[in-house]
This record gives sequence, structure tokens and C-alpha cells, in this order.
Amino acid sequence: MVMVMVMFMFMVMASPI
Repeated sequence: MVMVMVMFMFMVMASPI
């Protein structure tokens, strides 16, 4: 699903590292 990928990408982008 696209929502899952978007959420994952957001989490990775929000990551400090």
C-alpha cells in the first residue's frame, strides 16, 4: 500500500540520523 510506504519514508526522514 502507498500509505505504508509514505509512513515509513516519513519515519526514516524524521530520523535524526
